[in-house]
Amino acid sequence: MLGWLFGEDQARYLISADNASSIIANAERHGIIAEKIGQTFGKELTVGAEASISLEVLENEYINWLPLYMAMS
Repeated sequence: MLGWLFGEDQARYLISADNASSIIANAERHGIIAEKIGQTFGKELTVGAEASISLEVLENEYINWLPLYMAMS
């Protein structure tokens, strides 16, 4: 599930915005598939009705993924 939520490649990107409906409408006008996958509330990212992820944990993973990866080598 995390790979689907946060995996990016040449054809798929994760963005954060104040107005998801405006971005989705603009993407659809250009033939681009876009969907809202979650929403932040306070200190969590809520995905669907069940999954919540701490923003602190996400920030730590974003900042430290490369040093952690290099330490494994």
